[in-house]
Amino acid sequence: MSKTYSASYYQHIDRAEREHFWFVARNDMIISMIRRIVPDRAGKPFLDIGCGTGVLLRRLRETGFIPTGLDVNARALSYAASHTHGTLVRSSIGSYAPKKPFAAAGAFDVIEHISDDAGVIARCHRLLERGGYIFLTVPAEPYLWSSIDTLSGHKRRYTKAGLQTLLERNGFRVLSIGYWNSLLLPVYMLWRLAKGKSRDGVIQQYLTTPHPMINAILLYVLRMETVLFRGKLPFGASLVVAAQKV
Repeated sequence: MSKTYSASYYQHIDRAEREHFWFVARNDMIISMIRRIVPDRAGKPFLDIGCGTGVLLRRLRETGFIPTGLDVNARALSYAASHTHGTLVRSSIGSYAPKKPFAAAGAFDVIEHISDDAGVIARCHRLLERGGYIFLTVPAEPYLWSSIDTLSGHKRRYTKAGLQTLLERNGFRVLSIGYWNSLLLPVYMLWRLAKGKSRDGVIQQYLTTPHPMINAILLYVLRMETVLFRGKLPFGASLVVAAQKV
């Protein structure tokens, strides 16, 4: 994601990730999934690929992991440094050569920005220890494609079957896969109709936190979705997957 975003966006991204209902609920959901899938986390290394402003790094550390944040954007990493005392590396996943393998890795709304997504998954497989875990969030369903995806730098949206196949072909066994942002899918589809016309306009809209009351209501809905359904609904704006290296 970071490579496709202007450095000027990161002040807005940093604020949105701490306040905006979508980012806050998504990060809650990610941490809940990781806690559920990986019971033994204490002292284990976790690679956050495309870590951006690093909000998740602090929360990963709270779960017991020792996180490393990887990003190609220097401005993003400067914000990440304010959120964590963990290791930060400016590099692409293809160029990164750590000394030891990781117990787990995550790429959250990242691989849809990369032309060779299979190459990224294959590289993650090499960077993980045997039995290591990978966690992904991606935009779901090609039928939801709009100019917002184009302006955001997306290369594709994913089907559940396609994402599972991508992982299995690159040496992973899928443990959990499902949709997220399901209950608010109608809101998302209406929001697309009110989009800006320019790339900056779309991204500014996406990063603008709604009125506090509306923000709180939408955050509550997404948090309840995570607790009650855990990706079991048959539709949604995002796909969430956990898989294990075999």
